[in-house]
Amino acid sequence: MSHFISALLLAGGTGSRFGSAVPKQFLPLGNKLIAHHSLELFLKCPLIKEIVIVCDSNNTHYFSEYTDEKIRFAPPGITRQGSVQQGLLRVSPEAQYICIHDSARPLVSQKEILNLIEEGIEHKAAALGVPAKNTIKEVDHSGYAIATLDRSKLWEMQTPQILSSKLLWKGLDLANQNNITATDDIALAELLGLKPKIVLSSYRNIKITTKEDIWIAKALMEIMHAEI
Repeated sequence: MSHFISALLLAGGTGSRFGSAVPKQFLPLGNKLIAHHSLELFLKCPLIKEIVIVCDSNNTHYFSEYTDEKIRFAPPGITRQGSVQQGLLRVSPEAQYICIHDSARPLVSQKEILNLIEEGIEHKAAALGVPAKNTIKEVDHSGYAIATLDRSKLWEMQTPQILSSKLLWKGLDLANQNNITATDDIALAELLGLKPKIVLSSYRNIKITTKEDIWIAKALMEIMHAEI
């Protein structure tokens, strides 16, 4: 049985941390814009029925070369959670699962996307992630370490993340009612008392946030192309 899976591509960031006049997702990486790498991954994915690009109306021109009928646009919210909700308002009523991806993560693989979707359909909520490499400290407001967290239990979350559309709406409603702002999508499932499945990803699936990340992404792309 096939499932109707919609993708939300979050491209509404302003690039404030990147320090660029142009939002980071619209900067070049190799011969394409960062956001284009991400979009094309979902255009090529046979399980994705539609793609909602969440971005400011002033930036939709960056996607003008893409004329696929399954692409549509939605305005961003003030927060990531708000942007997800705006995108969700534009998906088709028959959408059963929502696969949400940061456009600034251009190096996720098709295999990782397919693995995530498979686990998401089985568990109703899933996210890509990798075990934390570094020791993580809890630090107080004055900059002093007050606790060392157990690294063996810590994973760094990535995207895409996937939830059933019903679950996502329920999580958003509960978060909004309680003035909770989730920093990732499966946190909305956690609010409902569920345990999302974490799917092992790759450390290559970095989020481009700083100028240094661009250099790292370029190097990773060269390695990935050499391995093909």
